[in-house]
Amino acid sequence: MRILAIGPGQSTIELGHKLVNLDKSIVTLGLHRVYPYLKEEFNIDIDYWTWGDPEAIGRGIDYIEANPQTNIPKMIVPWWYRNIDDFSKMIGTSTLNNHPKRIEQYHNFLDKYKDKVHYIENAYASRYLTENNQLSLISNPEERFSSNKVILGTVPFDGKHSESNWAQENKFTTAILPISHYLKASEVYCLGFDNKGGRIDSHVPQSYNDPSIISKYMSKLKPWVNEWAGYHNMGIYSVTPDEYTPNNQILEYKPLEELYG
Repeated sequence: MRILAIGPGQSTIELGHKLVNLDKSIVTLGLHRVYPYLKEEFNIDIDYWTWGDPEAIGRGIDYIEANPQTNIPKMIVPWWYRNIDDFSKMIGTSTLNNHPKRIEQYHNFLDKYKDKVHYIENAYASRYLTENNQLSLISNPEERFSSNKVILGTVPFDGKHSESNWAQENKFTTAILPISHYLKASEVYCLGFDNKGGRIDSHVPQSYNDPSIISKYMSKLKPWVNEWAGYHNMGIYSVTPDEYTPNNQILEYKPLEELYG
């Protein structure tokens, strides 16, 4: 299986229109506001939809409620996204905690479309593993990829504050690559996880365009493409041009056109 992972970065905003040409065999996995952005802007459906914060799918929920006949992608998330309480225990807080009506909307949405949601029951967050002294499942690739567990997060937990090493990780390595491995992907292509620049519905640039912060986010790519590669057996590539991302310093770049049908 070849997966094109689509994040909400500037490269998706600029190049999203080109996705209409994708080969039909390419499986698309979108994060957060990628759905419904691609649907609204270019009438492009994605195959899978996932999220790292329940707040980030609010726009998608609103779109589906306003367009109930739309094609809803398959949703795939770890089990702790069933409700806000489990999410808070396993990962951290969400801005939804300050908006009870949005929490109710989120829970009602998942219940209404439960036939479209696949929960990864054997998922474990690196925060949980750190707090329960199971660090080898995070850092030892033989243990990480030989077990039946799906490990989200590349490094141990060292605090929820935004300056922590744990917090400074792009969702591409935190969640997308573990989910892609769970789906038995042989190749994963990256668009819109730029580690700099603009984002859908946000005026705050990723990593504040600060090279020192960007380098910390980029460092999480290295084990995936180097010492872990022989264990997960996924080819990991970027289809994002250099002008949008520094990721190509680590990931092998392939033009998006190579994925066309």
